Amino acid sequence: MIAFEFTDVRKISKRYLQKFGKKAHEEIVKVMKKAGQREVNNTKSRLMTRSTASGDIYNKVADEVHFEIVGDSQQDLPTLRFGAGENFTGVKGSRGGNIALILAQGFGGATVPDTGLFVKGAKKVGKKIFLSPGKELPPRPAESAFLEKAMKNIPENLEREIPEALRKAFDKVEI
Repeated sequence: MIAFEFTDVRKISKRYLQKFGKKAHEEIVKVMKKAGQREVNNTKSRLMTRSTASGDIYNKVADEVHFEIVGDSQQDLPTLRFGAGENFTGVKGSRGGNIALILAQGFGGATVPDTGLFVKGAKKVGKKIFLSPGKELPPRPAESAFLEKAMKNIPENLEREIPEALRKAFDKVEI
């Protein structure tokens, strides 16, 4: 899950919420839903273009990307939650790791433990391979096509679209 900070959209939105209550809240939620769905589609597309095989890390995370709007108080702005996995906890990979977290933050590399490691599904579905003790697993940088890009796009879009939608809905009423 990622959280966003806004600049002037909070002031403008709060003024409309105080004056128009439920109607303003509905307009804000409508804009947030559009922006959330647009970014889900864009993120899925970005991840799928990075995918090299069906069922790889990009493909699995792309299948789980979603958003939700929370907060039904008409006195405060709702919150847009964006991420991957059930309840935004990430996506579990075949080895048990959180692959959405690996895409979001990267992986610093590791050394296979002294007992070795069996990996299921490597290269071919159902095949098991044994990683020798002491083998170095390479680091992986964060994937900017996932959360980094969404964290940039969503606030920019909301800061532009929410005030515009509120002014349009309320006939350019100045608050």
